[in-house]
Amino acid sequence: MSPQIDKERVRSSFGKHLFSYTQHAVVQASMADELAWKLHNAHPDAFQRVFEIGCGSGVMTTAFLKRFSVGAYFANDLVEECRHEVAAAVKQHKGTVFDFAGGDIEQMPAFPEQLDVIISNATFQWLTDLPTFFQRLKQTLRPGAFLAFSTFGPENLHEIRRLTGVGLDYMSRDAVDALLTRHFDVLSCEESLISLPFRSPRSVLRHMRATGVTGVEKRSWTKSGLREFEQQYWAQFGENEQVPLTYHPIWCLVRA
Repeated sequence: MSPQIDKERVRSSFGKHLFSYTQHAVVQASMADELAWKLHNAHPDAFQRVFEIGCGSGVMTTAFLKRFSVGAYFANDLVEECRHEVAAAVKQHKGTVFDFAGGDIEQMPAFPEQLDVIISNATFQWLTDLPTFFQRLKQTLRPGAFLAFSTFGPENLHEIRRLTGVGLDYMSRDAVDALLTRHFDVLSCEESLISLPFRSPRSVLRHMRATGVTGVEKRSWTKSGLREFEQQYWAQFGENEQVPLTYHPIWCLVRA
C-alpha cells in the first residue's frame, strides 16, 4: 500500500532537485518528445491557447514548442521556482504570451478558459482524485480541444517497491482509459516498459534523488539498511554487473 501523497514533501523534493532534473530525467524527456510527436500527428497546426500542468524545469515545454506555434502559453507547477525556467523556454518564441500560476493544480480555483489544448508530462500520477480532475478538465477545454498527457503505470519503479514496500498506487492503462472514456473521445492510450541500466543500487538511488521522485516518502538510510538494500537489489535484479530500474510510461491523447 502506498502512503498518502504528501504534496508539501513532493514540492520540497522536486524543488531541491529542479536543476538536476533536466540532466537526469532521461525517461521523462523521451516521454515528453513522444507526447509532443503524438499530438503533432493528430494536429499539425498552431494552437492559440495552451495550458501545461506540472511544467517542472521546462522539458515538456521545450518539446512542445519545437513542434507548435502558440499564441498564449499558460503553465502551472507545484514548485513556484519553475516559473523562471519555463518563462526562459517560452521567451525564445517571439509573439507567445506567457503566464504562470504556482501551487497545487487540484486546489487551483480557476483554470485558463477556452483552451485549445492541455498538456502534461509525468505529473498526473501525483494527483489524489483523478476522476474529478478529468471532469474538471473537460469543463475547461473548448469543444474539440485536446488533452495530451503522460503518466506512469503499475510496473513503474517496481524494483524499489518490491525491496522497500514503498511506492505510488499507479493506475493501469486500462483504468486510465476507462476514466477518460467517461468525458472524452479517446484517440489513443498507449504504454511501454523502459529499463534503465545502472552500475550499482546506489547509482539507482542517486538517479531517483536527482529526478525528485523520492518525494513519496521521507527515508533516512542506516548503514545496515543501505547494505541490505544493495545486497537484495543485486540478488533479485542484478545481471551482467548491472542493475535495472524500470519505468512504465503511459501516453494518452483525447479530444473534448
